[in-house]
Amino acid sequence: MAEVVMNIACSIVPELVKKPVVAIGREVGYLFHYNRNIADLRNHITNLKELRVYVQGKVGEAHRNGEVTIPEVDEWLRTVNIVIEEYGELLHAEELVVNNKCFIGLCPDLKSRYKVSKKAKKGISIAAEFENKTSFYRVSVPAPLPTLPSLGSVYFESRESTFAMIVDALKDDEINIIGVWGMGGVGKTTVVKEIAKYAEINHLFDEVVMAVVSLTLDIRKIQDQIADMLGLHMDVESDYGRAGRLHERIKRAKRILIILDDVWESLSLDAIGIPHSHAHKGCKIVLTSRNERVCVEMDAQKCFCINVLSKSDAWTLFKRTAGNIEELPDVLPIAKEVAQECAGLPLAIVTVARALRGKSDVVWKDALHQLNKSVSRTISGVHDYMYVSLQLSYDYLESEELKHFFLLCCLFPKGYDIPIESIVRYGMGLRLFEHNSTLVELRVGAQTMFEVLKSCSLLLDGNVEESIRMHDIVRDFAIKVASRGEHAFLIRAGWKLTEWPKVKAIEQYRVISLIENPIQEFSSGNSCPNLEMLLLQCESDSVKISGDFFDAMTNLKVLDIRQMSIPQMPTSLGCLKKLRTLCLQSCKVPDLSVIGNLKDLEILSIADPDVVELPLGFRQLIKLRLLDLTDCQKLRIIPPGVMSSWTLLECLYMRNSFKDWGVHSQDKETSNASLTELKASSCLKGLEMHIPDAELYPKDLVFDNLLEFKITIGNNFDQHYASSYTTNLKLETCQGIALEGGGVNMLLKRAQLVVLKDLGVVGNVLCDLTDNGFSDLKCLRVDDCHGTENVVNTNEWMPPCVFPVVEVLDLSYMCNLREICQGHLPSRSFCKLRELRLFELPALINLWDDPIGNSCFGSLRVVTISDCDELKHLFRQCIAGGLRQLEELDVRSCSNMEEILAKDGEGAVAQENVIVFPELKSMKLVGLPNLMRFCHKTNILPSDSSLDDPAQEPLFDRKVVFPALEELDLWGLYNIKDIWHIQLLPTESFCRLRKLSIGYCENLITVIPPGVGEWLKNLEEFSVWDCDLVEEVCEDHDLTLPQIRVFRLLGLPRLKHIWWNKVSSRFYSLQNLKTLRIYRCKGLKYLFSVSASKGLKQLQTLKIGKCDMMKEIVAAESQEEDYDVDTIVFPQLQTLEIKYMLQLTSFYQGNCTLQFLSLEKLMLEKCPLMKTFTEKPIDASTTTQHFFSDQSFSAGLLITPKLHNIRFGYLEEVWKGDLNSTVHFLSKERKPGEWEGKEEGGTVTAQQFHSEIVEEEEDKV
Repeated sequence: MAEVVMNIACSIVPELVKKPVVAIGREVGYLFHYNRNIADLRNHITNLKELRVYVQGKVGEAHRNGEVTIPEVDEWLRTVNIVIEEYGELLHAEELVVNNKCFIGLCPDLKSRYKVSKKAKKGISIAAEFENKTSFYRVSVPAPLPTLPSLGSVYFESRESTFAMIVDALKDDEINIIGVWGMGGVGKTTVVKEIAKYAEINHLFDEVVMAVVSLTLDIRKIQDQIADMLGLHMDVESDYGRAGRLHERIKRAKRILIILDDVWESLSLDAIGIPHSHAHKGCKIVLTSRNERVCVEMDAQKCFCINVLSKSDAWTLFKRTAGNIEELPDVLPIAKEVAQECAGLPLAIVTVARALRGKSDVVWKDALHQLNKSVSRTISGVHDYMYVSLQLSYDYLESEELKHFFLLCCLFPKGYDIPIESIVRYGMGLRLFEHNSTLVELRVGAQTMFEVLKSCSLLLDGNVEESIRMHDIVRDFAIKVASRGEHAFLIRAGWKLTEWPKVKAIEQYRVISLIENPIQEFSSGNSCPNLEMLLLQCESDSVKISGDFFDAMTNLKVLDIRQMSIPQMPTSLGCLKKLRTLCLQSCKVPDLSVIGNLKDLEILSIADPDVVELPLGFRQLIKLRLLDLTDCQKLRIIPPGVMSSWTLLECLYMRNSFKDWGVHSQDKETSNASLTELKASSCLKGLEMHIPDAELYPKDLVFDNLLEFKITIGNNFDQHYASSYTTNLKLETCQGIALEGGGVNMLLKRAQLVVLKDLGVVGNVLCDLTDNGFSDLKCLRVDDCHGTENVVNTNEWMPPCVFPVVEVLDLSYMCNLREICQGHLPSRSFCKLRELRLFELPALINLWDDPIGNSCFGSLRVVTISDCDELKHLFRQCIAGGLRQLEELDVRSCSNMEEILAKDGEGAVAQENVIVFPELKSMKLVGLPNLMRFCHKTNILPSDSSLDDPAQEPLFDRKVVFPALEELDLWGLYNIKDIWHIQLLPTESFCRLRKLSIGYCENLITVIPPGVGEWLKNLEEFSVWDCDLVEEVCEDHDLTLPQIRVFRLLGLPRLKHIWWNKVSSRFYSLQNLKTLRIYRCKGLKYLFSVSASKGLKQLQTLKIGKCDMMKEIVAAESQEEDYDVDTIVFPQLQTLEIKYMLQLTSFYQGNCTLQFLSLEKLMLEKCPLMKTFTEKPIDASTTTQHFFSDQSFSAGLLITPKLHNIRFGYLEEVWKGDLNSTVHFLSKERKPGEWEGKEEGGTVTAQQFHSEIVEEEEDKV
């Protein structure tokens, strides 16, 4: 027995003696607490999986709502997946360890238990760390607005030089503010948008944002526009706080272009929150104004005037807009004169040309006659001809209806996003379109009119959906027209008035707009007998309206009151017997009872978050056609009998509003309105509502005439319906709902968007409902329906076609789903499918059990697959051959995925030799530990005998071609040894690749084999992370990456050298590199050779750390090289960070002069052997005289003219006259052990790993 004990001791003592004596107790504890450590780890991993499901659910919901997750959440999920996988394997291995015995089976295997317990203890710490980091303030933010629209404008030779000068100014580091000025309509906005597009395409900036300032300055609106485009949520109210948040966000962007369009007077950039000048040299600001003085007052260092177009350019634009006028000999000479009369103003040219397009020569002659008339204008900066051209365009509108709609749009302030629905409701109240019988038809007609007005250049698309805008000049013209003659508009929108306007003959006006005027009191005595429309918006907590205010407005037909708190609604409101449209938007009105007296009311909109009850008097509104109660969140009571009185109701909107429906019973009276009352509204065509309990929905409630609806039945209301779908239905947690016949069945059949959540077996629901394969359904989302094994089963049910118009299919959290479709699919099934998203489907084994693959998926553009652990392949090759529109492929966390494209089943038609994905731009393969290859090998292609072993196959071969691929992410592909092989790589693949990211590929040895580099000439961003076996990033020593801008190598312990130090053309290898990050590459002895460093002309940021063997960053490979090169220059390097470099003695030890001409930030941390920056003590950084003297270029000088301090770890910034002296001083001042590294063997905790990832994300900005 003693011998056995001795043997046991011998098996573990070697592990213990490696540790200091003080640590022995801890090491022995791994054995004594083995069971506890394993149990704790298992609990933590279980908790982590549950948290992952929760966070993934939030992320999925955010994505469905069109939001983007914040980087912190994405990185949490990605690293948690790695932790769960790694320690899940450890727990699996532990089950084998438990049964292991040693010494003829007498004792457990203590050595194995020791190692497992130690790893488990570490895993507990890491898992607990991630458990504590799920209290995210938010998981997502609204997706940033598209930066700028595609312009598609004509090239103008007369503006080429101005364009080039503006671009040069943007590239000039000494210029921060640029002014662009010119008269109204000359095209300033178009020019700066073209400049912005050029800057984006040529990567001059990382972010480009644009805000419209306009005549009435509103700092908060400008802030909101910039914040929206940056994806920043402004959750502070104070002006100072908002400016600070915006300032902080902009400062995080290394290179950002901010365009402030239409600036009328000098404004404070600090008040907005825009850092400028020395506060942030990476921030460029471009202003547009009608006045050069404004640009000068705002300290623009360069101002550029945008002149009118040359005659040649003006004629080119006119011809392009007017159509085939060169083919009309009678029109052509007149057209040339008309174009000339437009005076080179692009807006005038486009407006006139579109107005006259297709007209006869008589009309052209009349237009020329009008343009020849002299028109006097008093508005500064606007050419007379501009208004004449707009008058022509207005006069040639085809109907009075169009003209009325156009004029209604000028009621809003400059730059306002005008809701189309508001114009429609005004038009209904004013009876502008009697011939449209229903509201839905009216909206369609209105949309058509808006499109006509946009085609005439009189309106623009708005910045938000369902909105339009007016160019400032067009608005000025519209106000001029609307203010005269029969229209009689008084428009004071955005004037910031504090009292009722005092104008002569106010009684003559028919329309008054006082939007955005902080008027606190509306008193009596305003006689407006002709007034038909009144718009008020005060943004006040308390507005006093005299009780008889409306007494002298008896002709009022439209009243829109916005953002006002009215303690008491004036009684005179009830006297407005002709009122047809009443809108109370974001108003607080305690008592709504007076509205019940408006018996002719047809349109009523109440958006009051505090309203609790609708008055019983509302049952008198028997002519009501539209009722909008959207966002009345506290509405709880609608008296019985009120809704049933609205027999003419066509549209009822109750989104995020009333949901306390009563249960209809003949035995007793209900205390609240029931859904049964809606049967009386036989004209109902538009409906939005929430029904919290399926039992409240009467089976016999059928809406035969519904054309638009957004209905949720079940627990939670979904506020984020996709606006592109007009008919939406969500069913959640309502398994008992009747679907066979009845109203819900009808809604399902008509819905374009269907969301099914927690319904049990939805396959039966879908199959039993219809035999037409859902001919209207465009988007299907199924979530948490765990009883479902397949969505469609054609073995039991064969429709003519399955989902023929579905565009989006989203399936998530269905633990028993095995296949989407079982059985053969009819032709044309899924033929319109554009997006396929599958998430957390652990039992899924196939997408389609159709080995023949007759189905058409030719419209598929986006495929996202995550956490489908039983899925071994994605598509069969016969289907993949038809995916010619695919643009994005994202497959992640599928533990058993072996290949993306599998071989075809029996009976399938043989595919062509090569499968081409001509439109695929982004591919992400992440967390696929068993992936062997992208495409199953076939016998059609010639074989390389050396690659017959599946374990030797590269990820990509010549079977599949990616000619358009721009972004490739490969993470957690443990089985992949080679990504590509030159002999098996098609010449047209990867030639457009711009971003390549590779991480956690444990068996990868070489990233880029010889010859492959020829296909990577467009690569801009290249990252390799945590690939333990990588010895060579590139075996081709002649590789050049002419477009590379960002390069990262992290966690490559076997990497000993980098190719650029051996490349023959090393000076050009990294000529455009701007950011370089090297971390945890402990085999590297130096980073650059002296010769290679000469090519770093554009390098701006260099961060290096935890390279344990590195003694110097720049080193001479030979004595001859050190003497051949006199000077090493880093002309653009601004930031240098050196951390945890335990063997580093200096940056450079040779004889060359070092010049850091732009270095401003230097951080050193935990470099215990570094006593000087260079081995040479001479430093010429302190005086300009030395910098330009001949002596300063002698061997060994260190030149840092812009560096005035350095940071050592977390100490304050320190400076002792020059860089070498400062480093030497701090090396003597530091305490013993202060700089010694504390990391063990280069391993990184979860916290450190996460912080590294965040740093890398910041590098991209």
